[in-house]
Amino acid sequence: MASSANRNTDHDHAQLAVLQGEIARAEGRPREAIPLLESANVSGSRVTGSWVEPLESLAGALADANRLEEAAKRYAEFLAGTPLGLEAQEDWLAAHVRLGDVYRRLGRAAEARAQYERLLTLWKDGDRDLVAREQAVAGLARLTGKSTR
Repeated sequence: MASSANRNTDHDHAQLAVLQGEIARAEGRPREAIPLLESANVSGSRVTGSWVEPLESLAGALADANRLEEAAKRYAEFLAGTPLGLEAQEDWLAAHVRLGDVYRRLGRAAEARAQYERLLTLWKDGDRDLVAREQAVAGLARLTGKSTR
């Protein structure tokens, strides 16, 4: 819709690259997904100046490919924004847990704990059965060996 009204083919190409990258990830091919998602991030950001959606997908593909330091940087970059009111808001909330998991895999327990606790603080009044909230609690439990909330 936006491209037909704005004639923005660069954004169309970026959207297609995200879709192709997500399909590659779903099929267990993260190494093929990474360049697609990198191109989507570059071209999409160039077009809009602030298109953040591909960052979360790219971070996930990097984590899937065991490129954990790069994944942590991309998740942190994604979390630096607050896409509240946009579709990316759900990914932004879940990214706290994903970054915590990456930090845990890197052996950076304090940073992992901080990410899990940040989400739990954001959702302190949230339902106990929210998936990302449950994942944050489970992440803390893996770090401490017991349930914390």
